[in-house]
Amino acid sequence: TLWSMHMLTTMGFIAVIPYSRAMHIVTAVLNIYTDRLETKVKLRPLDLTNENAEYFGPKTIRDFSWKDLLSFDSCTECRRCTDICPANAVGKTLDPREVILKLRDAMRAEALTGSAAAGNQPVTEGLFESGVVTSEEVWACTSCGACVSECPVQIDQLGTLMELRRYQTLSLGEVPQTAAKAIENVIQHGNPWGVAADDRMNWAKGLDIPVITGDSPQVEWLYWIGCAGAYDPANQSVTRSMIQILKAAGVSFAVMGKAESCSGEPVKRLGDEYNFAEIARSNVENLKSLKFSKLVTHCPHCFNTLKNDYREYGGDFEVFHHSQLIEQLAKTGKLTVDPSVQEDRNQEGGKTTYHDPCFLGRHNGEYEAPRTVLHDLAGIDLVEMTLSRETSSCCGMGGGNMWFESKGGDKQIVDDRLAHVAATGARRLVTGCSFCLINFRGALGRVKGTEGLEVMDVAQVVAGRLSAVDSREKV
Repeated sequence: TLWSMHMLTTMGFIAVIPYSRAMHIVTAVLNIYTDRLETKVKLRPLDLTNENAEYFGPKTIRDFSWKDLLSFDSCTECRRCTDICPANAVGKTLDPREVILKLRDAMRAEALTGSAAAGNQPVTEGLFESGVVTSEEVWACTSCGACVSECPVQIDQLGTLMELRRYQTLSLGEVPQTAAKAIENVIQHGNPWGVAADDRMNWAKGLDIPVITGDSPQVEWLYWIGCAGAYDPANQSVTRSMIQILKAAGVSFAVMGKAESCSGEPVKRLGDEYNFAEIARSNVENLKSLKFSKLVTHCPHCFNTLKNDYREYGGDFEVFHHSQLIEQLAKTGKLTVDPSVQEDRNQEGGKTTYHDPCFLGRHNGEYEAPRTVLHDLAGIDLVEMTLSRETSSCCGMGGGNMWFESKGGDKQIVDDRLAHVAATGARRLVTGCSFCLINFRGALGRVKGTEGLEVMDVAQVVAGRLSAVDSREKV
């Protein structure tokens, strides 16, 4: 009797697997085995050459790849992706788990109603039109990738949301108004602010900055300034600090000057793959005409685009974040500071915390370089936030959110992150991202405990030590 009951229950369980949550026992293993090895923020190529295509991006569930469909079936419904989502944490409509589950249900419904055996035609009504997903969900995503990092079965929620955003932008033309203006500005003026291209080097007035051209001799480092570094006042200070560091270390470097244009990162994250392709090809062609060994930038968004996205267009460059270069210069002895100007590591008023930018940390795996620089060159022992490194929470500006404000929510994402900062008791917040710097500075004072908080970039902290040394030498 026991043997028979065991056999029946075992066979019954196996028969029930395809119709229950237990299906992930099979699909999750397959999903992990077939997982992409490259960073998830690098979106899959989109074929824009098909002149007969009626639309681009996933209109229906059938437009997703087999890998996407497999991942939908792999969800264990554990909710870990939702619990770590910064948009969901402030009450926005985005729930990464629910998006995946709704797409899974749509896939299963399509399998039943659209099967050839049943003699029915496949469902042609769009996912947005039928209400399976909503534009508010898609546009609330900040591309931070926390959901992907947290998922135990490696579902690519970020890629799914960005594919849906591509469809909204390229096929439906449904883009937030201010985001559409940012795209237009990049196309017409070479920067999302719409400032004249001739003003790109205004930050360098009074400085002796080497500008590279096609006829210039070889340099070791090409410093990609980025639009924020060129036009935003706060980030112009970061740019000048980085120039000071490069000169102090005797580095062979140059900038592109007015020939530099937007990397196209905002355009890509806003789903306009067509215009991004044009921008990327133009930038890659310009970069290949110059003689340099390595690229460095202080903007993680430019860093990720130059390093990962441009490879699809022939731009296989060796790209570094500025914190990585500063770390190299310190380790090789090319950059030193006077130990007497380093802060007292136990000084109460000097508590400092560091915010990990999503596009530097989670998407490109760099957590140590900024911390090493702050510790070794500035003598700072950081007070870490509860959510840091791999679990760091987004400031809210990624995924094109720098250029529009997503709907809903009890508060802004940056306010939630500043509450994490306030909980540490730190009086200074250091980051390594252009957008984070802008966002944090603009939100100061709205969160209790952040009044008078000093917000700085890694380069500014290091350059402050160099300026102290330089002033004594002059005296």
